[in-house]
Amino acid sequence: MVATQTIVLPAPLIAFGNLFRDYLGRGWIVWVVILIVSIGLLLPRLRANRPALALLLWVVGGVVLMYVLNPVLGFFLARYSWWVMMGIALLVALGLAYLPKQAVTGAAVILLGLSFVATPLNEQSSALNDNLEWLHTHIQPGDALVIDPANNCGSPSEWDYAIRAYFPDGLLVASNPDGYRRVWYVTFNGRQTPALSHQISDQGVAEEFVGPAGCFIQLNQAAPDVNGILFENGMRFHGVDVLDADGRLWSAPAVRHEGETVTIRLWWSADKPIDLDYSVGTYILGGSLLAQVDGAPQLIFPEKAPHETSRWKTDQLYIEERTLKLPDQFPIGDYTFNLDLAVYDSQSNQRVNAPGEDADHLLLMRQIFVKAW
Repeated sequence: MVATQTIVLPAPLIAFGNLFRDYLGRGWIVWVVILIVSIGLLLPRLRANRPALALLLWVVGGVVLMYVLNPVLGFFLARYSWWVMMGIALLVALGLAYLPKQAVTGAAVILLGLSFVATPLNEQSSALNDNLEWLHTHIQPGDALVIDPANNCGSPSEWDYAIRAYFPDGLLVASNPDGYRRVWYVTFNGRQTPALSHQISDQGVAEEFVGPAGCFIQLNQAAPDVNGILFENGMRFHGVDVLDADGRLWSAPAVRHEGETVTIRLWWSADKPIDLDYSVGTYILGGSLLAQVDGAPQLIFPEKAPHETSRWKTDQLYIEERTLKLPDQFPIGDYTFNLDLAVYDSQSNQRVNAPGEDADHLLLMRQIFVKAW
């Protein structure tokens, strides 16, 4: 006989602690104190008090038995072992009976008050639903969800319910992150499967996240162009993203109107130590210069990274964001402009060569479309 669904259990002491917190709810610390007092009162009387010995075996032995049989039964959950809580309650009542009447009354009042505290049976289930509700508004087409085998974020049935509730059209769940630029990684933070965790972190940059440690979901995003374009000075350009007003990737053609802004994200790395502090120019061109932003890389990642390219490391991705503003007036019509890039030495204004650039040493990143009314 093999269980149809088992729980991957941690070490016994941790597993027992988690189970007792499920039994006792959010007021478990108060229960533990009262339980310790009760057992302390019963221990000297254990030989003569057979009910106390039986209850102690009921509570401790029952939990140990469920832990040992979990690979077969898969019942190491509070919902399947509610009878252990009955033993805890009876053990507490038996021990407190040896206290003065006033102390017994006080303990009874405290325990009665705890019964009015909301105690979800499975805190992780609540976190899972909250997380997927949040993810529903942040995930983008083409994103993949990768669930670490060591995660502690809900049972398969809870996942099934939450995905149907928040993603009625389906959710892309992958076992392997290869081939996906944006991966939402579900983990027990701090207990990730090493090989999978390294594979994901090596492919992208960790960004926004949601959830507690036991149900932690974080976006890992790779550069648009993994191979990139190498400039002669050692800077490697890994592509551009156009962002919408909420900072999300704009996957459709970038269409703007007169006076609007175009926010872009540039991805860089360094193939070798860079000799100078180079500047980066970004331009919207259409016969004439319509918008430009020049200067040192305006980095947003890594945190506190140097803007001076001479201080860049060779094993690090760098991300910068820039906003270009279109002119306020255009004649009525539809326009197509180039979003170009240049890397240059600001001291000499000498532009750096790169494969695919034009005669002006400008590299076309993508096109921008403008609709003028």
